[in-house]
Amino acid sequence: MSLLLLVDTATDIARVALLNKDQVLAFRENSDSRQHATFVQPAIEALCVETGIQLAQLEGVVVVNGPGSYTGLRVGLSSSKGICFALHIPLFTLNTLQVMAAASIRNWKALGNEITQETLFCPMIDARRMEVFTALYNADLQQAIPPQAVILNGPEGKIFIERKNIIFSGNGSAKLISLLPDGSHCFPECMYLLEDLSFLAFETFITGYSADLAYSEPIYIKEFHNTSLVKQHSPNI
Repeated sequence: MSLLLLVDTATDIARVALLNKDQVLAFRENSDSRQHATFVQPAIEALCVETGIQLAQLEGVVVVNGPGSYTGLRVGLSSSKGICFALHIPLFTLNTLQVMAAASIRNWKALGNEITQETLFCPMIDARRMEVFTALYNADLQQAIPPQAVILNGPEGKIFIERKNIIFSGNGSAKLISLLPDGSHCFPECMYLLEDLSFLAFETFITGYSADLAYSEPIYIKEFHNTSLVKQHSPNI
């Protein structure tokens, strides 16, 4: 058995799951992002009780490490690090955008559509206003453009809007619909499922490329900006 703990608090839906390879043995979900911090540890305990599996039996922890919710990412990574430190097991990280791209590929195939060498998948996470966190992947989940923050109606947005054979997905792509030419494919509601996470979690585990427990940080892409703190400290506001 290859027992893994999967932790995902990067988006509005938090998930924890116990996996045997890429098979889900048990899982818990929480759809209230305000409760992610109080959800993770009790959920992990509940999974151990349900399955009879002890944390000491784990071979690794896989965490979705961003981009995504600033607070959620810190919750997921700190919980995962703590378990790995205590049990002396490796930590593996997943990029949220790559998981979203995997879901988009699955969705595109399920619709009966063809995927060619030119087909690219562009997941987008809403980063407020006309900005998104995004990247481009081919059908093998290899990066064509690495994760970055993009203002869609700015100069850098043209790279994505004017390029052909791109399948857009994720909540950030809803901002793109009015900017896209006819014939473009956009699926704002296509978000990843537990099956996408479990598949990539095991694929990452078998590579053996674990994260540095001491120095690994969430993938924020850009610094967190708290407008309330700006107002408190600025004499001009």
